[in-house]
Amino acid sequence: MSVDTNQIRQDLLQDGAVMDAIRRRAYHISVERGYSEPHHLLDDWFRAENEILSVLIEQEVRRHQGIAAAVTETAM
Repeated sequence: MSVDTNQIRQDLLQDGAVMDAIRRRAYHISVERGYSEPHHLLDDWFRAENEILSVLIEQEVRRHQGIAAAVTETAM
């Protein structure tokens, strides 16, 4: 069973709770930076998005792999 991580990413980006988590993380990154440069806001957003999504995508991949393993065991 192949896992489509791009689809998982798109699904996560449609989730309001995920977007709120990204928004909060981006805010904290900006605060840590001291709001030094306005043009860093986009960098902060992408960093936060990457941090949050990488964890969630990995969790989803593991979940899908667990489902695939269970299906395979059941079929045997």
